[in-house]
Amino acid sequence: MNSNSLIDVALMAIRYAVLALLASLLVVETPALGSDESAIVKALRLSDDLSRYESAFVKATTDLVASGRCALADIEENGGWVKSTTTYRNEPVYFVYCGGLTVANRIYLNAETGSIFK
Repeated sequence: MNSNSLIDVALMAIRYAVLALLASLLVVETPALGSDESAIVKALRLSDDLSRYESAFVKATTDLVASGRCALADIEENGGWVKSTTTYRNEPVYFVYCGGLTVANRIYLNAETGSIFK
């Protein structure tokens, strides 16, 4: 082997080492579902029409819990989002109770628009 070949091999080894180091620095670990999010998903498991509106329910619930308007225990007690069958019968509107099981404590969600209202 001549000196040029040895230099080429050494440079290639250095290149691979540098690439391996860079690759290890660029790896971004995706965290598993946070305990808050997985607890929310679990609390929503009995929601009406869950398969259709799961992402809207998760987002709305996350926002309500994060803002302090609802406790996760409220959502769990309720079993998730319930389809409104009176006032909003023909709309994709669901409700949860936050702060007690009275009509005054209902919080509504339009699952198609994401709008949350009382």
